[in-house]
Amino acid sequence: MSLLSKLESKETEDFSQINKVLLEIESKVRKPHRLDKSGTYNVIPNVIQASRRPTMNSENLTIITQCTSNHLHHLVELTEFFQGPISVAVFTYVNDVQNAVRSIAYYHFCNKFIRRFVTFHMVYPTDTPPINSPSWDVTFDCDTPPTNTDSANYAIEGIEYPHNLLRNLALKYSRTSHILVIDIDMIPSPNLKEVFMKNQKNYFLKKTTFISRSAHVVPAFELKNGYDVPKNRMELIDLWEKNIIRPFYEEACWKCQKYTDYDKWRASESELTSAYHADFHDPWEPFYIAAKSVPQYDERFKQYGFNRISQICEMHIAGYQFSVLTDVFLVHKGFKHTQEFHKTKNDELDKNRILFRKFKNELKAKYQESVRRC
Repeated sequence: MSLLSKLESKETEDFSQINKVLLEIESKVRKPHRLDKSGTYNVIPNVIQASRRPTMNSENLTIITQCTSNHLHHLVELTEFFQGPISVAVFTYVNDVQNAVRSIAYYHFCNKFIRRFVTFHMVYPTDTPPINSPSWDVTFDCDTPPTNTDSANYAIEGIEYPHNLLRNLALKYSRTSHILVIDIDMIPSPNLKEVFMKNQKNYFLKKTTFISRSAHVVPAFELKNGYDVPKNRMELIDLWEKNIIRPFYEEACWKCQKYTDYDKWRASESELTSAYHADFHDPWEPFYIAAKSVPQYDERFKQYGFNRISQICEMHIAGYQFSVLTDVFLVHKGFKHTQEFHKTKNDELDKNRILFRKFKNELKAKYQESVRRC
């Protein structure tokens, strides 16, 4: 049976345009028409768009994420747990471009949830453009998934990984009123969308509301390998008591997450509209739901360190209030251990720490009336 026949047998949607879509992608990649602000990256928005895109600025929630092509397999489980809009920016380079396009096409055409909900974008450096080979080949078979690895996105030898450019791209081309920026290997609790919609209609409309200067933290956890993601808060707490699950970055960088106040979260009431206030403290970097109008991520931060905290810092200085939602959560599969980080991590931290100091001084000038500091 041909690829087209296999696809048509799985879904009633029209797949007669597969070759046309692939040719359009090839044209976009070979002749990119946009550069990032620094002029060092080619930016290709909307490489393939979700078949069920929300209307522009609709009251809905989009998950924003980014990765290299070898991490796209995480979308399979992500879309099973969150069947809503997802905007993902994919970083590629030199001879990986065809593999990236092949992987994007595979997951779009061979997985019904990804096809319905995920819109893909691409970025690659101008100094490592795609090899202009006449033998462009992005053919794929739904029975043969792309090769995946668990290596870090920023472990590409000799190429800096631009987290924040990718986040900004995925965020810019999202279409809903609110966003949640996460790592691609995280899974949200199944009730995340329900909680968001419930809060929009009820509790938060009366009290704190999902307004432009509020951010609602979704607590993150790490799950031991070999265990299923908990379906609800009760299951999570049970796994927590058995040391099967623990707060995110508890070992790797506890000061980066502890201000979520996990003990208070565990003791809080479990209600769809329940939340508690949390004060910002440096270097807290929570995952949060907020209006799409959040400050952009500073694209000067690349590789490891300070790429997320810099944006959280600006939100704090700009006057954002943080509250922690008590009935939702994020799960990272696998415990994070300090010895597992890539070998250049400390050098990258030192470099970005200097940039972060400069960035904080720039914020003082940008928000002169603010008394807040990071």
